[in-house]
Amino acid sequence: MENAQVILTQGCGRDVNYPGHANDTLARVLLGLHEQYPELPMYPQEEVADSSLCEGLSFAGVVRQPSGLTKGRSTFDKWDTTTIVAEQAKFCHLRGYRRAIVVAAPFHQWRAVRVMEKNGLEPIIAPMPIGDHHYQNKNDHSRWFHQPWRWKLRELVARLMYTFGRRL
Repeated sequence: MENAQVILTQGCGRDVNYPGHANDTLARVLLGLHEQYPELPMYPQEEVADSSLCEGLSFAGVVRQPSGLTKGRSTFDKWDTTTIVAEQAKFCHLRGYRRAIVVAAPFHQWRAVRVMEKNGLEPIIAPMPIGDHHYQNKNDHSRWFHQPWRWKLRELVARLMYTFGRRL
């Protein structure tokens, strides 16, 4: 991780009124990395940046869902891993960054890394806490993060789709 140039995060759903327990877990990892590598710029996804644990942190930017893009529907302009990483890659390429520490839930790392590689980045996976209970948002509006079997099933299907050239 010593050769990293930037820290990127992938969000993990969102509870109804706040980023949720899963994003707080990701924010804790981001804080630890910031303490270890204070010189690295951070470009998190909004769910992580909006965690109360990140108050007072200075970000190089935050990947926020643009108005007009949908989440959770089958449209061409979809807010998903592909579009989020594309924004992060654009940010990195403009600044000459290639090696990125990736903060993502363990079940999402495989897909996040593959999409980052397709976008010309060299991802370095951050060590993450083990255990499903770290990545559950009980009040998540998308239903995917309520129970571990749901997001594991979704991620399995998404991996197959990415492997065979479709996105989810």
